[in-house]
Formats: sequence, structure tokens, C-alpha cells
Amino acid sequence: MGNLSKVILFSGDSIVNGFPYRRTQSFPSIIERELGVTVYNEGRNGETAAQLSRYFLREVKRLKPDMVFIMTGSNDVMEVGVTAEGVAETILEMADGAAKLGAEVVLMTSIDNDPVLASQRWMRGVDYVRANNLLSEIGTILKDSEYTVIDTGTLYRECGEYTDGVHPTPAGYRFIADIIMNGNYI
Repeated sequence: MGNLSKVILFSGDSIVNGFPYRRTQSFPSIIERELGVTVYNEGRNGETAAQLSRYFLREVKRLKPDMVFIMTGSNDVMEVGVTAEGVAETILEMADGAAKLGAEVVLMTSIDNDPVLASQRWMRGVDYVRANNLLSEIGTILKDSEYTVIDTGTLYRECGEYTDGVHPTPAGYRFIADIIMNGNYI
């Protein structure tokens, strides 16, 4: 059993939330059950990094976590005109704010999309190859930061299980939880 007194905040989009499944199947919930730590899952469906940044620091102040994991960007890159630099800057500003409040910060790169499956089952008209390239660029920028970065995007390719081309299957959420737990990030 893990450190029962540790409080962890996971912030991000629908992948953090566990969409389209029950939140109990999300990777933060799996971690909470298996490590015995207190986890707050602040994943919100459809959320962009800019939207997350509007309330993120209030949540950190309110919850007072020991650790903060941030995984966002997958919704941003589906929008026209978004740059990797802009998304990464927003993520790093949130990380800086959480660190100043005393939390240990871990950044997680977003998982790639399956372009064919996503075009069929998620949103038509999105350039998913471009989106994946932007996710890769965001990951490169984050890895050059002072923070611990879990390259979820690269590691998830080994699993590659998608419900709709964008969101993991339950086995995929388990895979992400295992990356975090087996990598001793907590």
C-alpha cells in the first residue's frame, strides 16, 4: 500500500477524466485504488489547456496537493491556428504556478490519435496527422523544461488501444496507470 497521506491532483482533459467510461475506470482512479493515495481527478471533457489554466491554480490552492500531474493539449491541437509553442507555454505557466505553491509537478504528454479511427468514430474534418505532429512538438518543448515529464504519447504507442481513435479503452487507461505506477513517479 502506498503513502496514505499523499494527496495527488490530476488535471487535464477527457483522457484524465476517463471518457467515455465511468470515472472509476480512469487512470487516476486506478492509481488511487492500487496505491492507497488520495487522488483528485480534475479531468474535464473537451477542455483545452487555456480553459484549464483559468481555474487550475484555484484548484491547487484549494486542494493543497503534494503532487500535480498535468495532461492536456489533445483538444487544443484539433483547433485551426493553434501552435505547439502556445499550448506548451500555457502548460508550463500552470506548472510554474503549482510549483510555487509547493506541489511537485509532473507533466504528461498527450497520447497520439489514431487518424483513421478518429476520422470514423470521433470528429470528421480534423487533420489528425497534423494534430499528432503538434502533440509531438508540445512534448518536445515540455521535455526541455525543468519538470519531470512522462512521455505518455510515445509510451502509449505500445498499447495503442482506442475506443474512438482519441480516447483509450479500459485496457488503455490501465496501461497509462501502469506507466505512472511502474515508473515510480508517485
